[in-house]
Amino acid sequence: MGHPGYSIYLCAIPSPNSTRASLGWIPFFEAVSRRQPPGRGPVQKLIVLESWVEVPIDATLTSPITRFHGLVKLTLSSLCFRVSGCAFRLTDDDVAEISVALPCLTEATFGHVCCVNSCRTTVSSLLSLSTHCKDLVALEIHFNTTNLLDDLTAISEVLQRRGVRSLQKCKLRWLNMWNAPVRIREEDRRSVAAGFLAIFPSLCRIITNADTGWNLFE
Repeated sequence: MGHPGYSIYLCAIPSPNSTRASLGWIPFFEAVSRRQPPGRGPVQKLIVLESWVEVPIDATLTSPITRFHGLVKLTLSSLCFRVSGCAFRLTDDDVAEISVALPCLTEATFGHVCCVNSCRTTVSSLLSLSTHCKDLVALEIHFNTTNLLDDLTAISEVLQRRGVRSLQKCKLRWLNMWNAPVRIREEDRRSVAAGFLAIFPSLCRIITNADTGWNLFE
């Protein structure tokens, strides 16, 4: 059975006026949501929000979205491929707040991953999503891969010390990291794969550029 509810699709031609007009609907619906009694009103039944308006992905954009607690699918586009730098500006704390606020997510795209690798998010963001979004099956999100093996190893050690078992309930199978700028040494492949599986036990594929060395499960 599908999810009964409403969907919003936002798009705009690349001009400042049309971009502001399209994105203005998000805080508008958020304001409507705040005026509705808990659990009532069409905005609180919003299950799909897809924005193809290319803007920086930051807390200003995502903060009103966290009011839509029933969201099942969230798609955001970013400016990364139109500017000379990364336009993904969320932090691990921002992603943690999103994860807690939107526990029903099954598909989430936080802007298409670019190759700049200057973002402030780390694999800790993946852990937040795995902990709180149990039905998540497909994910695309920026996170810094500069110290990937060390970061994954640290997360795995923390989980082992805590004896965390709840992560096994997360259903994520697809992680999209197509343009992530990292090369994994052959001798590290098993350790990196184990690190990802510690966070997402159901993970079966990382979608990657064949030249980046991310094909860990093939």
